[in-house]
Amino acid sequence: MAGQGDRSWASVGSAGRNDPCGRGSGRKVKRSCGVRRGPGPDELAKAFLAEQGHSAAQRLVGITRDEFADMLEEVIRLPEVDLALHVELPALMTWPPWR
Repeated sequence: MAGQGDRSWASVGSAGRNDPCGRGSGRKVKRSCGVRRGPGPDELAKAFLAEQGHSAAQRLVGITRDEFADMLEEVIRLPEVDLALHVELPALMTWPPWR
C-alpha cells in the first residue's frame, strides 16, 4: 500500500515536458507559452559584447601607443559628436546637502 500512495503522490507533481499543457492550449508543456526557450536578452547582449570585444582586441594587437592614445581621445570626444551617446548619471547626493 505504501508504494501505491507514493505513486499517486508522484503523479501530483509537475507535468513532464511531453505532457499536454495545463493551460488548455493543446500544445505540449515544452512548447507552452509559459516556458521560455532560447537565450534571453541579457545572454544575447553579453554574447554580442564579448564577440565585439574579441574582434576589437584582434584589430588592436598591432597598433602603437601613439595610435592607441589618438583613438582613445576620439572615443572620449564621441558624446560631443553624437548626442545619443550622452548618459544620464544617477544623483549621488541631494543639493543643498543639509536637506
